This record gives sequence, C-alpha cells and structure tokens, in this order.
Amino acid sequence: MSDAPLLLSSEIPSSSLIIDLAVVEVDGGPLVVCLDGNDAVWTWDPLRDLWQKRPLTYAYAGDPLTAEYPDAENELHSVAAAVSGGRVLLAAGGHEQGSALWDLESGELLRGAMYGGPYVGSMATVKGEGPLRFVTGSDAGVLVWGPSVEEPSVELPDSEIHGICAVAAARIHGRSLVVAGGSDVGVWDLARNEWLADLPGW
Repeated sequence: MSDAPLLLSSEIPSSSLIIDLAVVEVDGGPLVVCLDGNDAVWTWDPLRDLWQKRPLTYAYAGDPLTAEYPDAENELHSVAAAVSGGRVLLAAGGHEQGSALWDLESGELLRGAMYGGPYVGSMATVKGEGPLRFVTGSDAGVLVWGPSVEEPSVELPDSEIHGICAVAAARIHGRSLVVAGGSDVGVWDLARNEWLADLPGW
C-alpha cells in the first residue's frame, strides 16, 4: 500500500475564509479557484501547493455610472470557472453585484455586469456539449448566459421555487440539467427550456 496521502490541504494566504470555489483542469492537473470573504480571488495549484492572488477589473468598468463611484470595487460571493480557447474564464457575482466574466490570468473584464441587473445568489458552469454557458440563481430566478454580450441571457421557466440561493449543473443521460434550490429544489432541462419538477421519471 502507498503511504501517499489521499487528501491534500493547504491554507489560503489570506486573512479571510474561503466562501466559494470552483475547479478546472489546466495543463493536465486541477486548478482550484477560490473566493475569500474579502472579495479577493485566489487560485491554488494543489499538485505544487502554489497559491496566487488574481486581481480582477471592476465588473462595472466602462459603465457611465461608474464615474460617480471611482473607488468602487467588486463585491463577490459566488464563482464558476471554465477553460475555453486555452484560457481560464471566471464568472462571478455577488449579493449586490450582477454576473460578470473575466480572463482569470490577466484579470481582463470580458463581459461586464449591468446596473439594475439581478444580483447573484449562486452560479455554476453548464455541463454538456455546445457553446460555453453559465447559470446564475437569484431572487429574480435562474438565468443562463454565455461569454458574449451579444448573446442574450435566457431566463428559465418560472417554478414554484422562491429565494434561490444555490444552483448546480450536470450532464445526465445525455441531458444538460440545471438544479436550483431555495424554498424547494427544482430541475430544468436546458435543451428543452423546460422545468422538470412535476414531470415523472426525469
């Protein structure tokens, strides 16, 4: 039997706890993208035990209203990540900030948040074939969106779930599904844009 540990652990070089994380595969190994309680984004390479802080451009950069708040910074509470075109893309938002998308390595803002848009309770990367998409859950419902601002967000059909604070995505039996939880738990089929909560045998 091997004496190698089955689990790895490491302490984030931050004075704050990790409040959310996502994992992607980069160069054949895992990369853990962490968000701490001070709205800072870090990455951890567990194979080398290497931590790196990842500064991000302000999510509302370029919006005319930003001029009124020159010292404003990101307020993030949830993250999702994906590898696309050879780079790691980070989707994030918060309880008082809408969804935005960054290039994790450079911190460049690829798709900014919009004032007046729904704030973020939770987000995840959509699993499955086709173009890259993310899913965001909030009090306003569940939105699916992609990297391009030219691609409009898709609001999933209403359900009886209220106060959505958790979302996840999975590929099961060839179907891309989104699961959301709040006052209840519901499941949507993305290809059919249909809520499956009251359909038998989903």
